[in-house]
Amino acid sequence: NSVDIQRHGKVHRLAFGSFLCDQPNFVEVVDWSMGEDCTKVAALQHYFPPTAVRFLPTTKHVLTVGDYVRIWDVDEQCQTSLIDIKVDKSVRHRPCCPITSVDWFEDCVTEVALGDVYGSVFFCDINQAEVKEWFTLTDSGASQFPDGHQVSDVKMGHSGMAACATTDRNVFFLDCRDPN
Repeated sequence: NSVDIQRHGKVHRLAFGSFLCDQPNFVEVVDWSMGEDCTKVAALQHYFPPTAVRFLPTTKHVLTVGDYVRIWDVDEQCQTSLIDIKVDKSVRHRPCCPITSVDWFEDCVTEVALGDVYGSVFFCDINQAEVKEWFTLTDSGASQFPDGHQVSDVKMGHSGMAACATTDRNVFFLDCRDPN
């Protein structure tokens, strides 16, 4: 269902998640070198199917999303954080579940962008477990109103810029520095 790869020298580390209906899901992490068999590094139980898997800049930690944002310690084979991103109660919005995609600013890995099935993109601080800014992708562009396009992928750039692809073949560009 989802995969990420990171390279360290001649070794590639892959993390991939399952999508199994009515069964426990998982994230597996393997090491692989050219001409050699894969070596399983970790098998992590994941209640909700992981919709996206990303390595943090070190291969020691994997970030997964689905129903929540989870951070895993690969070496210890355990979940180190379960982050329930909260949206300000004064803002009219549906829950951020399931989360369909995740990426982070190259400048700051504690700030992530999350896309959800309702067409919202959240810019969050994972250390503070809070939403800094959010947009709903509508036909008139990015706004802060419900009923947007389902986000299939989000990619962060430098300086607060993001590109979002939707399931209906639209692409939106967002600047989280200026919500207008």
